[in-house]
Amino acid sequence: MSSTEPSQWAEKASIYLETLDLPRYTRPRLTRYLISILAFLSLIVFYTSHQPSLLISEPEFPSISIYAANNTNHLPHIPPKIWQIYLDYTPYAIMPYTSYIQSFITHSPSHTYTLLDAHGALSIISKLSTSKTHAHILPLFYAMSRRVLRADFLRYLLLAIEGGVYSDMDTEMLRPLHDWVPDEYKSRTKLIVGLEADQSPPVGGTTYEVQFCQWTLAGAAGHPALWGMVERILNEVQKRPFESPMKDVEFSDEEVLDITGPAGWTEVVYEYLSKAAGEEIGWRNLTGMRSPRLFGDILVLPIDAFASGVPHSGASGPGMGEAFVKHQFQGSWRGGDH
Repeated sequence: MSSTEPSQWAEKASIYLETLDLPRYTRPRLTRYLISILAFLSLIVFYTSHQPSLLISEPEFPSISIYAANNTNHLPHIPPKIWQIYLDYTPYAIMPYTSYIQSFITHSPSHTYTLLDAHGALSIISKLSTSKTHAHILPLFYAMSRRVLRADFLRYLLLAIEGGVYSDMDTEMLRPLHDWVPDEYKSRTKLIVGLEADQSPPVGGTTYEVQFCQWTLAGAAGHPALWGMVERILNEVQKRPFESPMKDVEFSDEEVLDITGPAGWTEVVYEYLSKAAGEEIGWRNLTGMRSPRLFGDILVLPIDAFASGVPHSGASGPGMGEAFVKHQFQGSWRGGDH
């Protein structure tokens, strides 16, 4: 501000006063009074406008994703997130599983842990239903009349959207996620699957000689195999005849295994393994494997990784060998709505 500006303010004040209908005797005194105030304010403006500004800013920190990427205990492509599902959650209902939940938290520092209940599931489904590609998902989700269907479906959907590790409530984490992947595969692994059976003819209750489990799996968000399974389930449910809006669509135990369970998941995994390898991959390519194998970006773990202790497939004792997760087989979904 220039030094002439205070006098300009005084001049403007005098002109303004001439327009006021005030007694003549008050004008000189009032004029001097107003001019003094305006001059004082002008000096304040002049002073503050010529002072160096003091900028106080909060320190800038890098995005949390940078820390995750630089953490040697995290995998480059699979985010540090742990997911479990209990649709009918109550604090009392999960008491039998608290030690298993604790095992995942203990072995997963700097990971987020989420236990998804029915309200959380509906929130995810509702949000996805606003997209053009999945506008039909909400009625199809409601058409999954059995709880096991919905829980199966949600595990693939969660990992497809968010990425991370999913594991059933009756599983115990024995070793942290970064131990699951050999160092030479860490930079390329975007999906981790393990065997639940490796026997010919197939183990009772399974469909394929070498079958993949889906009680534990891990993957990067957006992996095509995960989205492939999501779409497969939605397409299969959509084929079901809807006799009445008020009547549930029935699914047998065998249909559950084929549509959302390990048989259906195994078919999808074989399809993507074959695409990655450029040739058909089937059970003969995997039987008897004792160490992890990488096909494209899909890491296949041998029987002990997730199924140690099963009485078949040459598995080691419970928790022995290269065991990463122990399945306690406490769930009882067959013939019911679990």
